[in-house]
Formats: sequence, structure tokens, C-alpha cells
Amino acid sequence: MILTVDCGNTNIVMTLFSAIDDTVIASWRLQTHGLADADELAKNISETIATQAIPDKIEHIVLASVVPKANPVLNEMAILLTGEPALTISDPDIRLPLEIDVLSPHEVGEDRLVNVAGLDESSILPCLIIDFGTATTIDLVRAPREQGGLPVYAGGIITPGVHRSVEALVAAAAKLKPIKIQAFDSNLPVLGKNTTQAMESGILWGYVCLINGLIDKLEASESRHCNAIATGGLAPVFAPHIPKITKIDSHLTNRGLYHIYKQNR
Repeated sequence: MILTVDCGNTNIVMTLFSAIDDTVIASWRLQTHGLADADELAKNISETIATQAIPDKIEHIVLASVVPKANPVLNEMAILLTGEPALTISDPDIRLPLEIDVLSPHEVGEDRLVNVAGLDESSILPCLIIDFGTATTIDLVRAPREQGGLPVYAGGIITPGVHRSVEALVAAAAKLKPIKIQAFDSNLPVLGKNTTQAMESGILWGYVCLINGLIDKLEASESRHCNAIATGGLAPVFAPHIPKITKIDSHLTNRGLYHIYKQNR
């Protein structure tokens, strides 16, 4: 088995892949904040595997992280579980199944590049990847420049994530209370009749309009329609209300890590 570890600012998503048929065996999330030490983390992973009655052992671990402080713990965990360091996306010798066409490639978040690597051969390019995480990002992937070439990561957009936006709003407005972000009804009124309804409308329709508007702008800049795929923890909450998103792929990032592992093994 191959364990893929996607360490974000809010959550760490761990997904086990079968090295035999490339299928997902199991997937779970941990909070990044207050991450346990390496021994405890390795123990928790072993117990999770045992609880799910998974017979195989972890052979290799591949890691992408946007939280530098978490990396020593995650790398030590990899050594405890497999006897070797994790394959990391930050390794300068790593080979990625994509071309990067931006001004400062080293500034691009590992998770955004890994999302591109997670696209399968059936993906229609150009494609927009919308990741609803700590930040809400939209990234443009263009078709290969030549026959048999690699897909091209062309750049993207970073906006404040939904949870962080709501937290900032509540912190700055003394009379506003925290509100739960959950699946919203498509019939949610745009016009709120009380504070809670007004905040729900701002969260749902505000982000729906934001994403729809940015998709329109990007399609106009490309002079063509772009297929849109959603991923990230809040994708199931917002994507159903955004018609231009044709697919929710909860394993996109971790599948990208698995693809990168296969290319570099």
C-alpha cells in the first residue's frame, strides 16, 4: 500500500492506495492544528488500518505540505511506519507530470500542483480546478503544447476560504455570532429576514456568485469554455449550486500524490 499525505493549513488528508490496482483503499482526515508527535501519529495510523481490517502494510509514503512546521513530524512518522523518509513534493529532484508556466514556479503551493497531477487521461483540457479549502483557489490547466506533451499549469486565483472569511467577519463585528457552514438548500432566499438568514445568504450566494464570476472571467480570457472540477472539504457544500462545475473529485489531490509516486518510484 502507498500512503499519500496532503497536509493543508486546516486538515491533513491521508489516503491509502493499492499499488496493485491503483484503487483507493481508505481515506481519513486529521486536524493540522495540534498535530500529535510522530510516535503518536504513527500509532494512530496503524490503529486506523487495523480497525478497518486492511491486511497489507504501508510500503511507501508520499507527502505534500503547505505547513512547513508540520513537515518534521510527518517525515519522522514516515520513517517509523516504513523505515524510510517520505517522498516529498518539495524535493528539487522530484519529477511532476505537468509543465509549469508561471512567473515564479517555486511560489506555487504544492497542493495546487498536485491537483493537476491528479487529473486522469479522460480530463478535458483546458480545465479549471476549484479547491474549497482554507483558501478557495481556482487554477487553470491548459492542454499540452505539443502531441504527447504534459498538461500545462498556467496559473490561478487565490481567494479567502469560506471558514476563514466567516471567522474574520464574526471577529470584526461584535453583534455577529458564529454560523455553521453546512449543506444549503437551493431555495435559500437571497434576501435574509433575520441576521442568521442574511449571513447564510452571504455565505452561499456570495461564494456562488464569486466562483461563477471568476469562471466567466477566466473563460473569457481563454476565449473558450473550460471544464470545471471541484475538490476540497467544502466542495460538496458549494459545487451543487454552481452549474459550471461538472464534477466533484474528493480524492483529486491525494490521487495526484499517488500519480507522482508512480512516476518517481
